[in-house]
Amino acid sequence: MAGNTVDIQALNLQVRGDRSIQERAVREGYPLTASSIGASNSGGGLAIGASLGGIGPGPGQAWFIESISLTSLIDVVVWVQRAMAPIIANGAASQLTPVLVGPNYGCPTITINSILREGESISFILRTTVTTGSGTDTFQFRAGMTGHRMTNDFAFEAPKVWLAIGDSITNTTGPTYGSEFYTAQVARAYRAQGKWYRRILKGDGGWQTAHAVIAMKRGVLDVPQADLVTLMLGTNELLLTDVQTNLPPLLAWMRDMYPSAKKCIIGAPPRQDSIETSVLQPVRSYAASAVSALNDPSFRFTSLATAFSAVGDTNYITTDGTSSGARVHPNLAGHTAMATALKADWDNASFV
Repeated sequence: MAGNTVDIQALNLQVRGDRSIQERAVREGYPLTASSIGASNSGGGLAIGASLGGIGPGPGQAWFIESISLTSLIDVVVWVQRAMAPIIANGAASQLTPVLVGPNYGCPTITINSILREGESISFILRTTVTTGSGTDTFQFRAGMTGHRMTNDFAFEAPKVWLAIGDSITNTTGPTYGSEFYTAQVARAYRAQGKWYRRILKGDGGWQTAHAVIAMKRGVLDVPQADLVTLMLGTNELLLTDVQTNLPPLLAWMRDMYPSAKKCIIGAPPRQDSIETSVLQPVRSYAASAVSALNDPSFRFTSLATAFSAVGDTNYITTDGTSSGARVHPNLAGHTAMATALKADWDNASFV
């Protein structure tokens, strides 16, 4: 600031930096799901040191954990352990917190208010011998977390924000690391060119355009700033008519909510099964025509239908319950091809 002149960009950075991480988790994230574990002695006794289970964020994710609640039908001592074992190279011990839980100790709720980043986990280690279950001695242990799932991208000082809305291909299932997903690869390539985007990923596995519309109406997709907005859905659609119903309000929301942002509807990469020809190809064609009809230069349609070959398993993961010939989720090679095709299209059009 000089005299009465305000540096708006510097002010924006300061405001973004001043927001608490909990506020960001609520505004940018999702309430945690699948965030509980359980154990019992129905299959036999449990010795001291037995693992009762562990849980943590998946690739590209971070969790803001507000609290952990523990229950047990018998009195036990449990170590609550926080670790990122794959990158601990000096033999340092994990962080441990001993907790008493059971009928005489109560069901404790542990306040955490901290971030678990990709690769970190919280696990529960039994420190009391438990015999084989019978009668009132039957051991049932549960641990559940409350909090929000966020994107594992904490570059809050980045001047630009990329809001990416999608299903599991964008959010949860594919390469081993979040840095290998297509959005991360594209963002990294642009940063090398001096265009720095922090990514906010919205959506979840199984999402269809109908889910996105509900999230839109509930304000779940609203973020304080978005300079680039992408929407890639279609892989899970069953009917073209559903997309014809749901895509127009999503396009209108993108236009009204983020008028100055660049907005791209991305045609999903190829599936191997019959849904590719019966649903996904018509969905891509409809999306392309819907974007064209807007006649708005801030919108673009980019198809990833030919980003990679759908023949064989070269470009797909094989651990998602699908069989050869019915693959859905791209692997690292597939995501790299998607990132290359997406950036090439945007660069050719001087879109970003």
